[in-house]
Amino acid sequence: MGTSVARRGSVPTDVHTQAHQPSGPLRSFVRVLGIRRATFVEFSFAHGDPDLAMELVLPYGPFAELCRHYQVETIESDPGVALALDDLRRRNCP
Repeated sequence: MGTSVARRGSVPTDVHTQAHQPSGPLRSFVRVLGIRRATFVEFSFAHGDPDLAMELVLPYGPFAELCRHYQVETIESDPGVALALDDLRRRNCP
């Protein structure tokens, strides 16, 4: 009858269901936590799930490149932090 047998080391096809696959491209999120030494951006970065994030510190240039590369959505930061980031952006982008 309709019994499927998986070979050793293979994964049965019924394991890969749509419930395990994302419905579209993964979204990325950034929340700026602070500016350090007027040069470094301290931020949390999440890829896929905004509740599962890692905290990073990068100089502004690599931070901006990461944001462009992943097309991040910005999660609202403290207003003072947002102002400091705008100042840093103006100083680094002619």
